[in-house]
Amino acid sequence: MISLTVTNTSDFMNKLLVKETFDMLLLSEADIQTGSFYKIDGRINTSFYSAEELEALPDSQYSNWKMQRPHVFNLIKGKKVPSGLKIIFALSKKAIAKLIEKNDIDLDIDSVDGLFINVNYKDDAVTIITGTSLKTFTLDKSLEKAFDAYIKNTFEMAEIAYTEN
Repeated sequence: MISLTVTNTSDFMNKLLVKETFDMLLLSEADIQTGSFYKIDGRINTSFYSAEELEALPDSQYSNWKMQRPHVFNLIKGKKVPSGLKIIFALSKKAIAKLIEKNDIDLDIDSVDGLFINVNYKDDAVTIITGTSLKTFTLDKSLEKAFDAYIKNTFEMAEIAYTEN
């Protein structure tokens, strides 16, 4: 687990809400505080979609950020910035499997509950906290370390400036 503070909030928010920077991630949940409080549950409501539509959706219980980003943007756009924003992203199973393989980690994909990125915007500051959830207890932190390195690398590739807390 790492905690990062984004040093250029407006650039980060633009990359989060307007650009495709985070579109490869899945949305677990979002809490938006503007004139009202909004909560988005990122889980896919499978009963809403036809069988054909379900095949086109990500192979996950969560919807992808690319689908939800316009809705979140519409909730917060305007003259005033939100008083708070919390987004929890998840890596897809495919991305987790690739991370495990690339880093030669001795861990079965089925024992991973999820890899999460918590984005918290409050008082014109953005904090990022990573999280690893495993279905079984282990003292091995190699997946957590690989995930943290992956996030740092992703931020550097996207030119997102940060300091580590």
